Amino acid sequence: MFDKDAVKQKIAEFLKQPVSRLQDDVPLTNLVVESFILVESVMVLAMVVLGGMGNIWGVVLGAVLLSFVPELLREWVGPVQTALFGRPLIEPEVIRMLLFGLALVLMMLFRPAGILPSALRKRELEVVKT
Repeated sequence: MFDKDAVKQKIAEFLKQPVSRLQDDVPLTNLVVESFILVESVMVLAMVVLGGMGNIWGVVLGAVLLSFVPELLREWVGPVQTALFGRPLIEPEVIRMLLFGLALVLMMLFRPAGILPSALRKRELEVVKT
């Protein structure tokens, strides 16, 4: 009916394309664990925790937030610091990581199930009212 190996090859090629674009258009020959550094692994974990474990749309939302918001901050932080203080006091990357850590701590304190948790996970974390 169809060639399973050909389908696997096409899926692998499809998955390699976005990763290679993120790494300065360096073509990947293999997608291996060693190609991910610690920061990338932590970012993926944070996307899952922030969005909500068990809900695919929550994870997608977490990925969008942790991908685009830091880029917006990177462009705004420098000019805002210059306008307020006359010069940049703190590097945008440092502020980004501080806000990133603050967001994770606040999520764990106030919404441990994530932004869009699964129904099962939400029930697990609810306090039983007696």
